[in-house]
Amino acid sequence: MKSYLWPAAFLLLLVACAPDRGAPPWEIERLPDGATRVFELVPGRSTLADAALRFGPSVEVALFESPDGSVVAEAYYRKASPGGLTGRLVLSLQLDDAVLAALKDDSPERKRLRTGNVRLEIAAEDAGRMRDAVVRGMTFVPTADLDEEIVLARFGEPEERVTIDHNTAHWFYRSRGLAIVLERSGKDLLQYVHPDDFEWVRQGLEGKNP
Repeated sequence: MKSYLWPAAFLLLLVACAPDRGAPPWEIERLPDGATRVFELVPGRSTLADAALRFGPSVEVALFESPDGSVVAEAYYRKASPGGLTGRLVLSLQLDDAVLAALKDDSPERKRLRTGNVRLEIAAEDAGRMRDAVVRGMTFVPTADLDEEIVLARFGEPEERVTIDHNTAHWFYRSRGLAIVLERSGKDLLQYVHPDDFEWVRQGLEGKNP
């Protein structure tokens, strides 16, 4: 079920404004205050409304509750094409605990996932509250497979490499707020945050945060 964030007239305006391609995933601009800009968005500062101007308004927004009771909010684009590279884009949204609790209480539909997490739909009357949510992190899952040669050519040598097993490796570019997961059999992904928030991404990959 899709959660659309604004009235139809405003959606048409956003569609007209949203660029099709923009900057590719490897163009990460470092800003004077230490933040970074990627996909024309600034993790830790840009909002879901900013993302809609960049990628369009047809975004799915939902809450996810883990078995330990923690709740997070995410926005999901089934198709995004930054720089002409097609893939899926997930935005991790930053909301106060009180707001998350209210959204959870208002949820009209809950679905248990195979992971054990529960997906909670956002009530229609609450959708407008999401537009000002700050994008804490972005996860881009390209349709095309990446390999080490491509990553090195586009992103350069990582500051740290962690081999998880024969199938999975994590490449960390802490100064740019970027973590890349390379999977020999599976989906590669790129995660972007404010560099000061990098431990949140690392802990997430290690399964230490929701």
